[in-house]
Amino acid sequence: MLTKATFQNFTTVPNTEWKFAPGLNVIVGENGLGKSHVLKAIYSLLKVQSGKEMSKGALEKAYAEKLLGVMRPESIGRLVKRKQGRDRCEIALAMQDVEKSSTIAFATNAKSQVEVVKAPKGTLPLSPVYLPTRELATLCPWFVPLYDNYHVEFEEAWRDTVSLLGAPSLKGPRGADATGRRSTIGNLLSPSVA
Repeated sequence: MLTKATFQNFTTVPNTEWKFAPGLNVIVGENGLGKSHVLKAIYSLLKVQSGKEMSKGALEKAYAEKLLGVMRPESIGRLVKRKQGRDRCEIALAMQDVEKSSTIAFATNAKSQVEVVKAPKGTLPLSPVYLPTRELATLCPWFVPLYDNYHVEFEEAWRDTVSLLGAPSLKGPRGADATGRRSTIGNLLSPSVA
């Protein structure tokens, strides 16, 4: 479980530490503060960590590719907070299992590379899910092949989410657990009126 995320010089996000509690966490703030950027960065790093175990060099490449796909900047360096001169961005994720914590960094002049300052040991047991703010359900039948075969102006997180939405239901205990979680999330998002 993610317990803390620290951002230094990342886009419009304030240089601060974000703490997370078990269960549902809600992020609120003014427009342009960087809430979506925080979620996309966390999603990108955790998605890479949920894949197969990789060497440091492979991790650097995978983190860069995922950030480029999800955030869609011209280059990785464009994700560094804009100010005069060169600067360096750093993103650190602290996990409950400290071995799974990670830190990456990149500079304003970086094209498509990141530096892994602290590599996670092992992979995450579950893959993260990012639900973009726009409607996705209607895209399911044709969106993944379109994204995979053509250049389309959508963030990679859309492809990942549509792929999950189109997957068949799980069977057995995992399916029952997923159904229970969906019910819990549904209750949190639309509480009954007394």
